[in-house]
Amino acid sequence: MCFIITGLTIGFSEALYIVNELDRTVSLSIIAFNEVTPTTPLYEYRITFTVADDTATSPADFEDPGKVNLEFVAGVTNIQVNVSIRSDVSLEDTEQFFGYLQSMDFGVILQNNMTTIRIADGDCKGTTFFYCLILMHFFFNPQLLSSTF
Repeated sequence: MCFIITGLTIGFSEALYIVNELDRTVSLSIIAFNEVTPTTPLYEYRITFTVADDTATSPADFEDPGKVNLEFVAGVTNIQVNVSIRSDVSLEDTEQFFGYLQSMDFGVILQNNMTTIRIADGDCKGTTFFYCLILMHFFFNPQLLSSTF
């Protein structure tokens, strides 16, 4: 006798999320590619969300939320997880860290279980490069602002 058990396929909605550090939060969407119904073997599926450093590190660039436990139950097809982004005054290249999904539940199929979160530097958002250099020059040399010309 052979049993075919269908479960729940879960993953990130995007393989790459891009956020500006001035936005302060990135919202990650974890979706069920099929719905939990009375025909699925379990009515409740547990998934764990975690993050890992890369060129962006916690706590300097983002706040590590630790292990976040998520539950998909009947009718739930999308869960949002927010990660706080830290802004700084350093001019820096785009940095990134990773988000991961794991599950020990039988019947959970993880698809797109890793995502990349890129943090774009926001210190001179909306300015020209030349103007940004002037701003940063006075930021790091505030005594110049009180000088008499």
